[in-house]
Amino acid sequence: MPKPIYSHGSHVIEAFGPPLIDKRKTLVSTRPIEGPFEMFQTRTGELRGEEDVDLVVLRLDGSPSYSCKNLIFHESWVKTETGSCIDPRSAVSKIVPIAEAHEVVLQTLEDNEIVSYPDFVANGVEGEI
Repeated sequence: MPKPIYSHGSHVIEAFGPPLIDKRKTLVSTRPIEGPFEMFQTRTGELRGEEDVDLVVLRLDGSPSYSCKNLIFHESWVKTETGSCIDPRSAVSKIVPIAEAHEVVLQTLEDNEIVSYPDFVANGVEGEI
């Protein structure tokens, strides 16, 4: 049986119910992508970051770094000090839990991701996932 494919946060909400609100603040720093692209390991596979399109988000708690689209990062995070790369999460995230026994494909701005229970889907400021 083919996996359902979702490309917008509103479709995930329709399928799995109303989102939970995530107000956690995370401190991070950033750096440019080194070279034409960089690959990052995530729990669901590889994530590709591209030079001049993405930046690398480095979590200060030591958890793995990942790539993020420049535009998304700058719309969702604010600097704590002028000239500093340390940023607290400023946007409220809407997260939707995947129901038990479900596996779906998410068409994210970075790549397609397969997720399943007990994963959550984070909905961005404009419904991106």
